Amino acid sequence: MTAVAGQPQAIAAAGRARTGARDRWLLMRLLGAARSQVRVADRLIAERGTLGSVLATSDERLRQLGADANGIAILTLVREAIAAVLEPAEEERPLVCDAAQIAHALRAQMAFLPVEEVRAAYLDAGRRLIRIEPVGKGSVTAAAVYPRELARRCLELGATGLILVHNHPSGDPSPSAEDRAISQRVAAALEAIEVRLLDHLVVARRGWASALPHAANDTGISAHRISTGRPCGFAADGI
Repeated sequence: MTAVAGQPQAIAAAGRARTGARDRWLLMRLLGAARSQVRVADRLIAERGTLGSVLATSDERLRQLGADANGIAILTLVREAIAAVLEPAEEERPLVCDAAQIAHALRAQMAFLPVEEVRAAYLDAGRRLIRIEPVGKGSVTAAAVYPRELARRCLELGATGLILVHNHPSGDPSPSAEDRAISQRVAAALEAIEVRLLDHLVVARRGWASALPHAANDTGISAHRISTGRPCGFAADGI
């Protein structure tokens, strides 16, 4: 009975081993094509576990693990090729009619996270969602946002609109002064490339709110732009 009971685990372990060997072989070929040293593949697989995780690794971390410029370029190209293949056709992209759609979609995923995380929803000219990606992660009270990186990604995706979303682990969705300042910096960076910051949403256990400066009153929060978990009927300007 013991042997039978352990058989599924043994089969699963064998499957993981085969997958690991396949991923290592593929990664070695990719890096070999870029004339990178083979042992770099071993370091990457040892840390990240799978080829998918390696492809999601930042360029900075790839460099720290020994990948050279050619290797990073190859991995970036593969990542972008996979994204292009998996990207839905334009007519299949969901239409974003208001910021509440994004808030409600991400609140369940982000409201209970123990640290702050920032995600970006990229929209095309027809206000259809291209994709949502994580763009920053930080401590309990802060997450880094780099406006130039957001601008670069908008150009890569052909996005003309952006909705930023981050969570408050405290449970209070009230935007801080820093949240509003970040909104201004991001909006300015995007304006230079003719992309509009459509909204900056704060999600938390007690609801969500907008951190765009034009949404704030003298107290720093616009009451009609805050939700306590119920749809508030808010439609962001320009969406």
